[in-house]
Amino acid sequence: MSGGTILAGNGFMRVAGKLTFAKQRMLDPALRKLKDRSLDPVARALGPHISPIIVSLFSLVAGLAASFAAFQAAYWMALGFWLLNRLFDGLDGSLARVHARQTDLGGYLDILFDFAVYAALPVAIVMGMPPSEIAYVALVLLLGSYYLNAASWMYLSAILEKRNNGS
Repeated sequence: MSGGTILAGNGFMRVAGKLTFAKQRMLDPALRKLKDRSLDPVARALGPHISPIIVSLFSLVAGLAASFAAFQAAYWMALGFWLLNRLFDGLDGSLARVHARQTDLGGYLDILFDFAVYAALPVAIVMGMPPSEIAYVALVLLLGSYYLNAASWMYLSAILEKRNNGS
């Protein structure tokens, strides 16, 4: 790279002594375009009268249903509910953007509901299995690493926003 740009790793680069997020090097922009091309027409068809927060609630219910199905060892049903959860999770944001209904509360509930499902599903899988020390250790390590990673990204996002670099 030229002009004082140094790659810092993990999607970040240092330009003129300032750490910035190198969005063009990430996979997210391409996947977001695909998601938007797929879900924005659905959001437009649903119209402005459906609240994105209601769709977020549907996402939570589908995710908790997936967790319950996994607890019951009904793994194909769990997969179906989880895929429905993912669909609703993408649709709520598209619905909010397409109809200019984005709110801080909606964004907060979306993340909160995601985290609830991300915790419930692996816990349900392990709790539905015969008792096993290795399964409990794996669960603790999985959840611990996930939440540590999520906390670090949230804090980094706050730092970048504070520095006006975007998040």
